Amino acid sequence: MVQFKPDASTVHAEWVALVESLGRGEPGDWLFPSNKRNGPLTRQAVAARMAMWGREANVRLHPHRCRHTHATHAIRRGVDVFTLSATLGHSSTGTTSHYVLAEPGESSSLKLG
Repeated sequence: MVQFKPDASTVHAEWVALVESLGRGEPGDWLFPSNKRNGPLTRQAVAARMAMWGREANVRLHPHRCRHTHATHAIRRGVDVFTLSATLGHSSTGTTSHYVLAEPGESSSLKLG
């Protein structure tokens, strides 16, 4: 499940309108439906599409890299590791700590004053 900020509701409404205009189904249907089967795209299909888009943009792109980037930016913007762990679906904050890289020159003592 992905949560959206309240100001993202217009984007979601536009997405729903687009999906309905394409005859793809009801608002409760999959956000990324598969054209080949009844259900969502598989994780392999998502990874393949992301890799294709990455090649076109001349960057390495895959779902795990996006997940890692999300985690890194969240920590840099002050999200605590417990919230991030829950968001990523980890059962342990130890798992989440692998996503967190300290900034060079940064120290916890600097944060404490």
